[in-house]
Amino acid sequence: MGRTPAKTVEAIRMEAACRALESSTLPLKAICIKIGYAEEQTLRRVFLRNFGVNPLQYRARFSERAGPVRAP
Repeated sequence: MGRTPAKTVEAIRMEAACRALESSTLPLKAICIKIGYAEEQTLRRVFLRNFGVNPLQYRARFSERAGPVRAP
């Protein structure tokens, strides 16, 4: 696959976190536990490194409940 086992696990966790943030209103702590992180800070750091935004910013942009982005 061209990446280390640790990077593969991180990618799987990020995919699961993204899905949970987009489709649920679960608190961040519950999402962390669900995907295998003990601390919210760990998820925040990994999100920033991978996407350039924190998990709540990601949810605000991509949540199914956020609705379409409207032009001014």
